[in-house]
Amino acid sequence: MIIGIVSDTHFGFSRFEDDAYEQGRQAILEAAKACDLLLLPGDIFDIRIAKPETIAQVASILLEAGKILREKGQANESECAKFCGNREIVPVVAIHGTHERRPRELVNPIQLMESAGLLADVHNSTLLFEKNKEKVAISGIGGVPDDLAKTALENMKCAPQAGAFNVFMLHQSFSEMIPSGEEMLSLDDLPQGFDLYVCGHLHKRSFLKNDTILIPGSTVITQLREEEQEEKGYVLYDTQEKRAKFVPINSRPFFFREIRLEDANAQAAKEAIEGEIARINPSAGGKAPLIKIKVSGTLANGLSPTDVRVGAFGENIFIETAFFASDLKEKLQSIRSKHEEKLSAAEYGMKMLRDKLEEAKIAHLSDEETFMLLQENPEEFVKRIKEKKIAIA
Repeated sequence: MIIGIVSDTHFGFSRFEDDAYEQGRQAILEAAKACDLLLLPGDIFDIRIAKPETIAQVASILLEAGKILREKGQANESECAKFCGNREIVPVVAIHGTHERRPRELVNPIQLMESAGLLADVHNSTLLFEKNKEKVAISGIGGVPDDLAKTALENMKCAPQAGAFNVFMLHQSFSEMIPSGEEMLSLDDLPQGFDLYVCGHLHKRSFLKNDTILIPGSTVITQLREEEQEEKGYVLYDTQEKRAKFVPINSRPFFFREIRLEDANAQAAKEAIEGEIARINPSAGGKAPLIKIKVSGTLANGLSPTDVRVGAFGENIFIETAFFASDLKEKLQSIRSKHEEKLSAAEYGMKMLRDKLEEAKIAHLSDEETFMLLQENPEEFVKRIKEKKIAIA
């Protein structure tokens, strides 16, 4: 069986919304044409409560993908055994990502798509598919905060199925790939007994351990990081050959450059940036590229970072400056390095809040749904404490 995998489409991403739509749509529909079973390991949407226009776009794409899979006879009812109660399951299988996660009592976007019959949600469950007497079982756990991931895997209800090729989907970071990721999952923490592991969340593509762990990467630029310069696309996995193939799509090119200057002033910085942009543009080709230029170094005597304003250089060109006076060089470089090794501001803030609540002895905060309720609906959280539905020790 051929399994198609498209991850982290981030439909509705406001910064590059057209790219997210066009590139995500191309990846999903091309993968549907080439596969028997399509997997979407999280962050299909960019936010938990998407705009109606975004929901309509994604529904239309998934409807078309399901139609493609059925019409070509690769995963229709007569060939593909799919059971979820008495309801037929479309051969498009997904989990929620960290951008889509909501408290248990609230509907997340993946559940919404499932209720419309556009995909099957395998969060903490397993679905069995069959084609030409070959069985493939898909299990999964949706995205959770990194420090709760081990607990989620330990408590999951899904498990490998005898006589089937078993796939496990998740949406997490791994400590082997992110510096100072001691609270993240290790690759060694993955549940045993599965033939293939498919992970969303990380936007850099990686095929690990002889193609048994696949990280497809994203279909759209979101963070303007150096590693996002790689091609965007989708993955096809052959369960007979047990090999993965990356298939690129027509994505907007992205160039990341670093410039270091010594004893600089505003004019020198401006000229250096203009020179780098001129070198990039002739090589871009196709769509107008995204360009991120990071300029760092020391300033001329008497200047402070606020004195060096480089201005704007055009649409889709992003400039980051990190100048410092010579006498502060070592101190600020140390601070910057430590900051870059840590979690993002949002992740770190949420972790601090969770730790403080646990110190206050509010029970059940290891429960992701309770914590998510606090994030999204603090008034309801306080109400439940008053009603003693959430206990305080």
